[in-house]
Amino acid sequence: MTKVGPARVVGLLIAIAAIASCAPSESSANPADMMVSIDPGLTPRMAPGAVALIALRQIEDMQVAVGVALRPARIVSVGAMREPAAWAAIGQGGNGLADRVVWLVRGEGTFYTNRGRGPRIVPPVPTGFFIIDDADGNISGFGFP
Repeated sequence: MTKVGPARVVGLLIAIAAIASCAPSESSANPADMMVSIDPGLTPRMAPGAVALIALRQIEDMQVAVGVALRPARIVSVGAMREPAAWAAIGQGGNGLADRVVWLVRGEGTFYTNRGRGPRIVPPVPTGFFIIDDADGNISGFGFP
């Protein structure tokens, strides 16, 4: 058994409290609190609130990685559409994309990635989007507006 000193215990308790304070609340994923749209002719499998929770958990992970919440985490809008329409809505081409149903989720909080072209690290920003696959809930796209 490994002994842990008092300073380490206090540090762990502070970290746990910080993570808990970033946790998405049920109200922040409530469809009544965000704009919801579903393109005509689509019948998505996932509920808007479930999609919002996926995005909120990802925002929470980014807040923990950065160590700060630039804004309180919240979902502004969720919209179900065909994948090419989602990429077009964020200003990117849709060539070669599947014709599956996805959710375009726009939110606020802390959006961060250390991926990019070259060795640079992108600084955190307060708004961003996710493209979430309606079939399995996986995030297939992410970015900053």
